[in-house]
Amino acid sequence: MSARPLMIQGTGSFVGKSIIVAGLCRLLKQDGFQVAPFKAQNMALNSFITPEGGEMGRAQVVQAEAAGLAPHVDMNPILLKPNTDIGAQVIIQGKVFSNMNAGEYHRFKKEALQMVMESYARLAKKYQVIVKGRFPQQDSPLTIDADLDNRSALTHVHYIKYDPLKDRTLLEVRIETGRKHQIRRHLSSIGFPVAGDRMYGQGPDTEDLQLTACYLSFICPVSGEVREYRLPEDLTPHL
Repeated sequence: MSARPLMIQGTGSFVGKSIIVAGLCRLLKQDGFQVAPFKAQNMALNSFITPEGGEMGRAQVVQAEAAGLAPHVDMNPILLKPNTDIGAQVIIQGKVFSNMNAGEYHRFKKEALQMVMESYARLAKKYQVIVKGRFPQQDSPLTIDADLDNRSALTHVHYIKYDPLKDRTLLEVRIETGRKHQIRRHLSSIGFPVAGDRMYGQGPDTEDLQLTACYLSFICPVSGEVREYRLPEDLTPHL
């Protein structure tokens, strides 16, 4: 299922925002939604180190676990770790960027917004793909965590429908790292090549590649509003 982004706000710190988000992540996951937490900027001294070696806020780690996902720095692209009364170490997408005082960081915000938008877009973009064979049906998405070319690569796969006559399965896919190409490699590696994939498929294939970006959401840099685009139904892959 797809749904609009949901924002939880509070009027101060320690008012329960993180706990509410974690609870909603678990509830939505149980109801069949693919959900991921996102907090553009966090301020905390205690950080979490991801398997890839990036730093992120611990609250988003708990929320990711509630959503059934591996924590990733795109869920918290900016982490501020105070180191003076007026300054902090700035961590961007898991890596130390610089030490800045309040004035320097204020001037840096426009540049930082671009990086936040990159992370949000990676979390929000979804693909639909038809694979050969009967993909296992399960309540929660299957996560493929397999490095490609010595780089971290995470792909989340959600079962939609199986056609027994064609022996093919329609899937919805979201990638946390890498690009669209990794979907083909990951699915082929577990025995479900994308239909029409002449590079990673099994045997000759003459049809078009059945892999399409179907949903994109990002933050508009001008208005600050969330923009959503969905591929028309007649253009999405069909069994």
